[in-house]
Amino acid sequence: MKNKLLFLSALFVLFFGKAMGQSDTTYTQDIEDDETEEVYNDYSTSTTKLDTPIFNIGLYALSMPFNQQQAFGGGISLKMNYRTNRAVGLHLDVLGRGIDEDYGYIVGDPTLLHWNVGAFYEYTFLQEHNFQASFRMNAGVSGFSLKDNSIREVYTWYDEYGNAYEGERAVTVDENIFLRIAPAINLDYKISNSVALEGMTSYDFYVGNPSFGKIAQFNNYMIGLGVVIRINTKE
Repeated sequence: MKNKLLFLSALFVLFFGKAMGQSDTTYTQDIEDDETEEVYNDYSTSTTKLDTPIFNIGLYALSMPFNQQQAFGGGISLKMNYRTNRAVGLHLDVLGRGIDEDYGYIVGDPTLLHWNVGAFYEYTFLQEHNFQASFRMNAGVSGFSLKDNSIREVYTWYDEYGNAYEGERAVTVDENIFLRIAPAINLDYKISNSVALEGMTSYDFYVGNPSFGKIAQFNNYMIGLGVVIRINTKE
């Protein structure tokens, strides 16, 4: 498993280095006579450098299994296309659910909370009109928090004006922090000039020493469906 993770890490570095170091190229594109047909030029599979980077915000519904129990959550991403088929970005994911496994602890109502934060490199390898398919390599930090929802603790938080508020939350029993490497495939369908639907699937590999459970219990797939909103469009 460690060899696989090292291989994936090296693959990510090679892809990213090649993308950032590649010299500018130019290309010409035939324009069809039928002006009513819209072509997804912003995301063509050429490697032309964009004069103005294209920024996108993605909002997703996510799901992944925790010990054969499906967990649900959401995610947000910020992506920058610096070439017509190359992009880099940042993402944040949060998922959770009640589980049957107590990992050897005495837990009245076990709940597992999972989060990811990291960066990614994306390469578009297929584009047909409004449809595109991309390979994405994610790398970052992940956490799995085992909580007991039957025991609540009081916490205090402050708003931007300094006003204090109190709330309740489940007590944290233990927590795992891992490095995460997750190759993924993303499929996009453009429905307007600034909005696209996106589906994704990834397989998450984790590196680290777990405080509870075995690391093989956490390596798993993740699927997502969401919407991508373009902040600026290419003129």
